[in-house]
Amino acid sequence: MTKFINCKVIIITFLIVIKLYIKPILAGLVLEVPEVAQSDFDDYVKKTNRIPVVLNYPTLFIFSTGAINDFRNVSTLLSHDEKCEFVTVESATPFDGNITSLEPVMTYVKDGQTKKYDGPINPGYIMSWLSNQRVCEMRVKDLSNFKALQKSLPSGHVQVMILFGEGQNDPEVVETVRSFISEKELAVPVLYVPDQALSDQIAKSLNQDQIKYPTVLVSRNTTLLPKTSFYTNDMRNKKELYEFLKEELIPPIHSTNSYMLPMFLVMKKTIIYIFTKEKELKKYLSESWINTVPRKHSEKLVFLHSKGSELVENKMNTILAIDSEYEEIVVRAFVINLDTLEFYKFKPLTIEDGTISEEGMNKFIDDLENGRLSHYVKSELPIPENIDKGPVKTIVGEDFHRRVIESKDDILVLFLSSWCGHCHKAKRLFRDMGRRLKGSNGPILATFDAYNNEVEDMEISQFPTIALFQSGNKTDPLFYNGPDTLEDISMFLESNCKHNKVSAENILQKHVSQETIFEYHTEL
Repeated sequence: MTKFINCKVIIITFLIVIKLYIKPILAGLVLEVPEVAQSDFDDYVKKTNRIPVVLNYPTLFIFSTGAINDFRNVSTLLSHDEKCEFVTVESATPFDGNITSLEPVMTYVKDGQTKKYDGPINPGYIMSWLSNQRVCEMRVKDLSNFKALQKSLPSGHVQVMILFGEGQNDPEVVETVRSFISEKELAVPVLYVPDQALSDQIAKSLNQDQIKYPTVLVSRNTTLLPKTSFYTNDMRNKKELYEFLKEELIPPIHSTNSYMLPMFLVMKKTIIYIFTKEKELKKYLSESWINTVPRKHSEKLVFLHSKGSELVENKMNTILAIDSEYEEIVVRAFVINLDTLEFYKFKPLTIEDGTISEEGMNKFIDDLENGRLSHYVKSELPIPENIDKGPVKTIVGEDFHRRVIESKDDILVLFLSSWCGHCHKAKRLFRDMGRRLKGSNGPILATFDAYNNEVEDMEISQFPTIALFQSGNKTDPLFYNGPDTLEDISMFLESNCKHNKVSAENILQKHVSQETIFEYHTEL
């Protein structure tokens, strides 16, 4: 199996704004967060009685404004916390050409050790990190603080709050819940309400009158599950409590904005992606099926619904070759294995007339779990090689691995789409090049319609794309980014072909007759 992914990087040149202009903007963003000079930071750490939570941002903070704002929001939510405090530090890090040097870095300093945060910087992930690391107390101050915490919960995220009654405040209960979440590596913050008066106010605001304390309140900003749920059984029964937390914190079907999305790459489970044109999955599958069937198969499978994040949805549709304009509903299963760098897809569920049956979904799941579904790539019918004799070959998804990856030849492939205007110019250039190379021992030229065909482990999202698959190094193609001229592509081939070596001068000097637009061809 091939083990490469095409990553096109667009380099953007930024206009450097005068520092005197950007400082007022920065001051407005972090008004509630104290700022410590980089030179004074060590002294500050020695003197403070609380754990410093620090956001280091570069002087050139083009990529930091959102992070600073989210950091400020979290510091405001936890401004009353007696265990931690929030500060920002402007670091004069020079731009060395590496874009990561312009990204903010969040850390905390505890017992003389600095711990770095490696996750996405948004309030949900920051709060969960601080909770799981036991950095902050995570106490709810009052009803206004509770409402602010609810409002700040990002789309797709979940939070847990333990409400205590009079004289019940117990750190061990809080630790029991946090231990479960840490064990499962869930990005879920755990907060607590220490007194009954505030617990009653919170319950009343949620239209809950008869609450037995202590209780666990789960709040969700998701579409497929209720906004809140309560656990009111015995908190000392760990088995029952953990079953509740597992069911309430891990959704049966994830949205593309799910807080668990970063975990998908390390779960080592098969992912079933359900694309629907409409936002509500319940229009296609019953609520009963949504809440029960995916949970039954959660040991091997994870279910992902397309709605939630438009950015993630578009990316998934591109990777899985789903035409979102045309399709009503698509169900595709795939596996990502970071250990072996494998990415492969299974034959999709057959759906007729844009309707899906739960019986069909159940059979698809059963076939998937029992190994009855074959690996699959989208492909047109291959052209027999005894017919494909022209100067430029036509390769499709089904025969790409055999004709390109397994071949000992250097092969230059033009990835195109029928609707791409620039691709037609590239096709004419390829045919001219192919006619000049015909009869020589030069590289093989081929076209590949990447809109109607797929290649495993390779994503083509820009058209046209030209790639050279070198002999002996087929898993790491060279992508051509030069001018679309015969001269430049000839030089590219001369410099990079390993087996089918060719001279650019010979290619350019080769005489070929001009082809008319309407001509009878005896070959493709």
